Formats: sequence, structure tokens, C-alpha cells
Amino acid sequence: MAEVTVSGNKKISTLQKEFNNKFPFLTIKFFAPKEWEKSKSGGTISPLSSNQTLAKVRTKKPEKNSEISIHGRTKIGNLEENFMTEYGLYAQVCYKAKNASTDYYTSGSADDKSLTQFNKFLSENGGYEKGPC
Repeated sequence: MAEVTVSGNKKISTLQKEFNNKFPFLTIKFFAPKEWEKSKSGGTISPLSSNQTLAKVRTKKPEKNSEISIHGRTKIGNLEENFMTEYGLYAQVCYKAKNASTDYYTSGSADDKSLTQFNKFLSENGGYEKGPC
């Protein structure tokens, strides 16, 4: 699979499965922007239901002929920004450490890495698990 394609009628769960198959140490989760803002003030939030389609949960309709294509060279920060710009959804790439009870969300310098680079980093440095967060 060269890339993961994104369309409005794709279920979040399908997109997550395709993403995790391509980048086994990474997961992508989606949040409503208003809910994500609550988390910044210490509130606990949950990701959007994975049984829904992107068209159902998006807060804006993408421009005509606009699409998001996810490939290994895509920088994490750019991917997250593209979902906000095109779909009005807060996307967050996450990963999990072995024996940890929490997921870790990328930020800072990790957001400047490509998906392939960061997946490889997690793979080679041990202490991280494959599979969804």
C-alpha cells in the first residue's frame, strides 16, 4: 500500500486500521475541536466514535478536488494540520509505550518528523508497542 487515502464516506475505524497497517507503531485519533479545547484546561475528553464516517463528524466540507493523502513522507504536524484545514477535525497521532497505562500524543520535534521516520524511531528504540493506542 503506497498511501492511505481519505474520503468523507470512509469510517474512522477503517482509516485508523489502514493507517496502523502502514505505520504499525502509530495510531491516528480524531477529536471535535471544541472538545479538544477543553483538554487544554485539564478536562478529560474522548476521541470521536470510530464507527462514524468522516463526513458525519467533520465540521467543514473540504474544498472541491481537495483530498488528504497520507504517505510515509508526510510530516506528522502537516497531517494533523491538514485534517483541521480540510475537515475541521482535530487529528492527533499517538503511540504507546510498553507497560504504560496511557497513550502518548506527538508534539514538538516529533511533529517535524515524517510518519516513516517516527515509526522507525519507535521501532528501533524499544519500549514501544505495535498496535492502536
